[in-house]
Amino acid sequence: MGVFCVRDPAEADGVAERFRSLDDGHRDTRDLSGAGSFDEFLMEEFLDGPEVSVETLTFDGRHMVVAVTDKECGGPGFVEIGHSQPSRRPAGTLGEVTRLVTDFLDAVGLCSGPGHTEVKLTSRGPRIVESHNRVGGDRINELTRIVHGVDMERLALGAMSGVPAPPAASPEPLGGAAVRFLTPEPGRVVEVTGADAVRADPAFVDLRLEVGPGDVLPPLTWNADKAGHVIARGATAAEAVAHVRRLAEAIHVRTEPVA
Repeated sequence: MGVFCVRDPAEADGVAERFRSLDDGHRDTRDLSGAGSFDEFLMEEFLDGPEVSVETLTFDGRHMVVAVTDKECGGPGFVEIGHSQPSRRPAGTLGEVTRLVTDFLDAVGLCSGPGHTEVKLTSRGPRIVESHNRVGGDRINELTRIVHGVDMERLALGAMSGVPAPPAASPEPLGGAAVRFLTPEPGRVVEVTGADAVRADPAFVDLRLEVGPGDVLPPLTWNADKAGHVIARGATAAEAVAHVRRLAEAIHVRTEPVA
């Protein structure tokens, strides 16, 4: 929530003011009671480069990489607006990333269950952003199920009772899948069109619209500002990304300025 890049010390005061302004600017349209205080903030090193996430399952201390997800961010707040699998990063890069993640999971002592670890591919090599002992959000588990035939929640829960037995190796991809989040212009929603055509498309997997006429959309600041999502499949990740972008563009959320 409220992520900004400060590229020079002279920008600090302006960025701090923009951060504090989010409080009044969003509470009119959304409940941000879970967003914490706007009086405090965290500053950390900026990591350049694209981002991926590594989806893992751990069984008795053995970490299995199920998938690597490519991410796309947009807007001033680095909000994730798209994911795709399998990753299209070079094999050498993926090897370096997965070794970093499995070493990290060893270091924190994860013994069993799912993992979702986000990594930036910086100019100095991969760097971990954050990690969780859960499946990834933003429909990543759906992509993993489509591409690799693995429902990570189902397998993690079942493995605790020994049914089914843990896989012996990481699953090979069966194709490509991608999700694209809908980020219309801020304002009051006048109409939403295009859903029927999208659902009839051969590449279509899922569509969720979370806005309708009369709703007020704030500027894209964090995940809660997304207006929905589209999931598409393809023979490859590149094909799935092309399909999902086309389908997302076919959903027209028309807005008007709020007086």
